[in-house]
Amino acid sequence: MYELEVAHDGTLDRRHIPMRTAMNEVLRDWYVGDCQAGVTRWNKLIERHGISDRLRLPDRKFNRGIGMFSSLHFDPLGQPLTDDEWERRRHEWLPSPQDREYLLSIMNEPVYEAGKFANYIAPPQRGIKGLPLNFEYVRTEA
Repeated sequence: MYELEVAHDGTLDRRHIPMRTAMNEVLRDWYVGDCQAGVTRWNKLIERHGISDRLRLPDRKFNRGIGMFSSLHFDPLGQPLTDDEWERRRHEWLPSPQDREYLLSIMNEPVYEAGKFANYIAPPQRGIKGLPLNFEYVRTEA
């Protein structure tokens, strides 16, 4: 058995679910834990630089496209929202059509040449595992 928060009759309840049914949530727990470890590491770096802001992951119910929460709406803190509240506030947390339009406007041409970077991507200081930036990480020949 695995304890999960589930939506039931418009409310959220904690229930024990058979492990076979809960397997996707078990894997999601591991994934979220791995993501949280990265966020925690970044927050330590931010703190060392004297910045008071902190990064945080959204609640796992936020903006779900599949699963038991996909038909419901929640804010990034996991608080339930009505359909109207979601439509009114969704662009506080997610890209708006104007944001998407702006991104497309700066992505003027694709860049495929090794060692070159699109104008909207900051080049890394070094390559993966110490390899040079212009290393052919992906081969494109047929």
